[in-house]
Amino acid sequence: MKKIDWKAVGRKIIHGGRLLLSSQFWLSLGPKIKNGIPKLLTTLWGFTSFFILLLIFLVKRFFSLLSRLPLIKILFKKLTPLWEKKPQKWLEKLVDFLEAKRASEIRRTRLIELAYKNMNLKRTRSLITIGGMAVGIGAIVFLVSLGYGLEKLVIKQVARLEELRIADVSPGESTVLRLNDETIKKIRQIKNVEEVIPVVSVVGRVNFKNAVADVLTYGVPKKYFTLTKLKPDKGKLFESDEIGMIDEKGEVAGVYQELAEGKFHRRVFPNLVIFNILPEKAAPVWEDCSLESKVLGYTLRLEGGFVGEEWWGSSYQAETDVGKSGFDVEKGIFLGKWLRAKFPLFQKTEEGKMIPLLDEQGRQKWEWAWVMAKNVQITEILPAGEVLGEATESAQATASAQTEEEGETTAAFEATDSAEATESAMVFDSVVVATDSSGVEWVELQAATPTAKKKEVVEVEFSQPPEAQAVVSTGLLRMFGLNSNKAIGENFRVSFIIVKSLMPEAEGKVTTKETEYRILGVINDDSTPYFYVPLVDLRRAGVNNFSQLRVMVKSEKDLAAVRKEIETIGFRTSSTADTVAQIEKLFRNIRILLATLGLVALAVAVLGMFNTLTVSLLERTREIGGMKAMGMVSREVRDLFLAEAMIMGLSGGIGGIIFGWGAGKIFSLIISSIAVFKGQGFLDLTYVPMFFVVFIIIASFLVGIFTGLYPSRRATKISALNALRYE
Repeated sequence: MKKIDWKAVGRKIIHGGRLLLSSQFWLSLGPKIKNGIPKLLTTLWGFTSFFILLLIFLVKRFFSLLSRLPLIKILFKKLTPLWEKKPQKWLEKLVDFLEAKRASEIRRTRLIELAYKNMNLKRTRSLITIGGMAVGIGAIVFLVSLGYGLEKLVIKQVARLEELRIADVSPGESTVLRLNDETIKKIRQIKNVEEVIPVVSVVGRVNFKNAVADVLTYGVPKKYFTLTKLKPDKGKLFESDEIGMIDEKGEVAGVYQELAEGKFHRRVFPNLVIFNILPEKAAPVWEDCSLESKVLGYTLRLEGGFVGEEWWGSSYQAETDVGKSGFDVEKGIFLGKWLRAKFPLFQKTEEGKMIPLLDEQGRQKWEWAWVMAKNVQITEILPAGEVLGEATESAQATASAQTEEEGETTAAFEATDSAEATESAMVFDSVVVATDSSGVEWVELQAATPTAKKKEVVEVEFSQPPEAQAVVSTGLLRMFGLNSNKAIGENFRVSFIIVKSLMPEAEGKVTTKETEYRILGVINDDSTPYFYVPLVDLRRAGVNNFSQLRVMVKSEKDLAAVRKEIETIGFRTSSTADTVAQIEKLFRNIRILLATLGLVALAVAVLGMFNTLTVSLLERTREIGGMKAMGMVSREVRDLFLAEAMIMGLSGGIGGIIFGWGAGKIFSLIISSIAVFKGQGFLDLTYVPMFFVVFIIIASFLVGIFTGLYPSRRATKISALNALRYE
């Protein structure tokens, strides 16, 4: 075995390094690149034109073979005049254009024909070589088409085409943001948004023939069914498309009373009012006159009352019309009445007791804030011109700690009526609940009434009679033992349980009055018991916010941009497109794996093709010498052998596409026969996209080039004299 001269290798590496570092190398690199680019472009154009000429030749041969078939022969005779009239002339002009720069050489179309004749002389060997290439490429086509087919089948089951244009919007992690009428207006103004559909999810307590169950209920407009392509298996859908908000024309939807015109976050009138909290009520104190603001705590009835201002704010659910008594035309929203004053703050324990909120000095906290008008009683309207700050200076209650002795602190509230303080301002008893290490006692206020009641479930009534129509799932019918054929027209009673996120002003658990609903339609879904009701029914029950919004964009490509803009506002979005993207990623990896397996068969076919061309070169050495002796130059000899290699590669590629596609359809037919027998229907498990077909044709052409490069270069180096003497 010959030893490696490592010193010589080291010297060459050092020499190469010095060459790279030398200025002469970098100065000569520019001219080399400048001269090399035109040569590269010329070579690429040469192979591209060769490819087009080869495709034209194969198409002609294919139609020539078809014209010999008995049945098709008659049709071809009728089409021949049409072909010769224009298409054939255009094709000849294209060939002349591609051969324009080879005036002094043999035309490549002639070389392709000569290569085809040479292959016909060894037809069996050529067909076996092309067949091996077709099997290798066919294996790739079959496996990759199986990956595409399964992906398409899964995506078809997961999502329809329309769902790839839909995004679901939810409040996300933020406790401040709400999905309400204002949110719908904002999202509708986003570019490329086509439709916004609100959805409210509540729990419906269903009573059917004394059988009671809590069932998931969706409040939706009729547009929701159109958007989701939901159709009833039996019966029909309800017609109500009202969502209880302002439409795009500015008209009020669902107005049933005369509303006063107002401005959001403005005073109702300039007069001050004297008011008080209703007896035995704890009114939530809000940071602003909006349901989207923060609840600071609770306030209680104060002897002597409060002096404050009446404001327009967010609408809310109330037994009287104060919760929705105004309307802001500019913003297009309903308004409710709120009262602004300085309130003592309390916090509510789990047992329903009220404990004062203390400041850093240990005194009762008082804050300028708002309460809803539904929790108060206005006793007097003061003359206009009074200043709220001055009025409350003399007429509003203030808190102070009166007695400070060693080891003991007691708290009392001072309230004044015409500037006189009363010692028993609050109708509550003070009870010491704890003493800290410094001896300060913590005081809890309890109602002076015998006992403090726990918060009971509040039952609200509909502001207007509900539509009382329902579309139910077969899962719900199965729960109550109903047959879907007999369910249409059946009635059941239901009360809706509304959570605080849908009705922010609600204190605790809120339910609607039990109402009788009629079944209009049945959706075939046994997975979960649920039913749909008109969205306007829940809006009439006082629901101000939505659980979800379904946003449809104009085009699938617009979805990402619209989702990004919605998420910028602070909401969370999700879409079936996310699931589809994950499926595509999974099957992309599967296709790569399957294609890798197919490449093994292709590698074997390429080796067989290389062997065929090499043997052909050895067998035709004398022929090469004769062609050179007659005047054929080395470049033409090279093109002749390359033409044979490219014909084999391209023919194998086309044959592989047909073989792989056919094998896929046969495989689908076998699986479908089993599926149909089991009631699943026909399954097309393979799919060959057009771009993949183009890729295979170009790839097979390139394989032919690379396989034929070595034999063709060897052919150019054969001496004509030596070739003629070759045995």
